[in-house]
Amino acid sequence: MLGIVSVGWLSRAISGGGTYDPGMFPQGQKIDYPFGPAEALRRWPAGRPVVMLHSGRLDRRWSRWSLIGEPTGALTHTAGRSGWIGDRPDALPTWTGDPFRDLEAVLSADPAWYVGHLGYDLARAVERLPSRAADDHGWPDLQFQRCPNVLVFDHAEEKWRVLGPEPEALPDLSSPTPDSDLEFTAGPVRPDRTRAEHEAAVRAALDYIAAGDVFQVNLAHRFRADFDGSIRGLYLRLADRSPAWYGAYLELLSDVASETRLVTASTSPELFLELDGRGGVTTRPIKGTRPAHADPGELLDSAKDTAELNMIIDLLRNDLGRVCRYGSVRVTQPRTVESHPTVHHGVATVHGTLHRERSLRHLLRATFPGGSITGAPKVRAMEVIDELEPVRRGPYCGAVGWLRGACVSEGGHAVGTLSVAIRTLLIDRDAGRVGFSVGGGIVADSDPAAEYDETLDKAAALRAALGDGAGHQIHA
Repeated sequence: MLGIVSVGWLSRAISGGGTYDPGMFPQGQKIDYPFGPAEALRRWPAGRPVVMLHSGRLDRRWSRWSLIGEPTGALTHTAGRSGWIGDRPDALPTWTGDPFRDLEAVLSADPAWYVGHLGYDLARAVERLPSRAADDHGWPDLQFQRCPNVLVFDHAEEKWRVLGPEPEALPDLSSPTPDSDLEFTAGPVRPDRTRAEHEAAVRAALDYIAAGDVFQVNLAHRFRADFDGSIRGLYLRLADRSPAWYGAYLELLSDVASETRLVTASTSPELFLELDGRGGVTTRPIKGTRPAHADPGELLDSAKDTAELNMIIDLLRNDLGRVCRYGSVRVTQPRTVESHPTVHHGVATVHGTLHRERSLRHLLRATFPGGSITGAPKVRAMEVIDELEPVRRGPYCGAVGWLRGACVSEGGHAVGTLSVAIRTLLIDRDAGRVGFSVGGGIVADSDPAAEYDETLDKAAALRAALGDGAGHQIHA
């Protein structure tokens, strides 16, 4: 069973001027595949499930590496209970029921790569939330899949390396896959709520802001469609239309051998956490969106969007400050506008260094879920979200990425990269259904109609990928 991870995803490897880092990729040897990660996904045998995090566009700092491996088992956590699926590593901890502690314990005992997701609703393991939203998504709250052997692709040099104790266990990718094996049908795409219903929820959020309960609330709504055919084909179409720094394709192992019912496909532009293995932590919140055809200067000059991002920068500085060394948390890049294939975004960079007595589990408990997809103050914003969104988010607005334990890093800290799981499709193979959610930050001067339109801008690539596959008109 397979996994692909990319970077964005492996950006510690470019420290020191973009050189190969043996601390990040130990025991690597070159392999001469004349194609990149997207083609590797096309060629991966149909009977061997895949997880993928995919750097769809080269950026030497944020999006240089992709990584493909084959998971043999998985740590899962749902409704307060941890467990293991598939082949077990040499040692597994005694489960505590704390998802962050159990994840750290697994990573600390095992040098393999772990690829997976933290669902948004893990927030309930940190804070008491009212649980008014319906839980109908069916995804585990956490699932990280063990990949003993991996292929790493350097997008700058267009070269592969193979890592792990048994690289021969990886499949042979020399044979191409027929296009017919990647066909799918989908649609029509249907919103769970009408424009009027979403705008009413925005107005309710504005009432909470006017009352002083919150400064900002990130409010989302969901679309769904019927789906049949190749889920890999769907991701490849989406990645082609919207190549992202933190693309991801995760086929989740189940407790039934060789079955992967649930699949996550994401083209996120947003970094949640980058851990450099020496205690350094970086986060890059996004706030403010315009369609790609708009003038990016309009976003740069927007007082509303500037205020949105500044609120979240302060929130994240506070979150990191709970677990980082005093004085180490700083904004290393103030607000700027980054342009992506379908949208422009406002973004900033915040960095800190973990306190010597704090580790991965403390960091996740202090920062999860990311402030850019909750609002401020975080706990009250999550309570409002639970009231105004009719369904739980599942993996959406959680985190997707890869992690390795402290045993492989010289500084005694975990290493890895997690994106914010936005622009994310959730596909249930057995139910023949695909869903995705889109949202935006509501502040005091938000206009409900404009907020709804912004969510459609964010959904454009997801809707187009599904609509083009089905030949149906997509309705907002």
